[in-house]
Amino acid sequence: TIQLGAFKNLDDAESLKAQIAFIGHTAYIQGIIDKKHTEWHRVRIGPFDSARAAGVIVKNLEDNGFDSITIKEK
Repeated sequence: TIQLGAFKNLDDAESLKAQIAFIGHTAYIQGIIDKKHTEWHRVRIGPFDSARAAGVIVKNLEDNGFDSITIKEK
């Protein structure tokens, strides 16, 4: 899974999701509550079948000015 950002403000997460859609990728927002009971909205793409498949998307995101991290989920 690729994570593009985590925001306290849902509107910020929605804005990033829309920017990602503009370059042709479908992102989703995952809401979580951390240990301090703070709500976060993660903007993510995936999951992917392989690291190589995720890498292609990461490269495209970088080419379009977006930072991201790749997360291996269980």
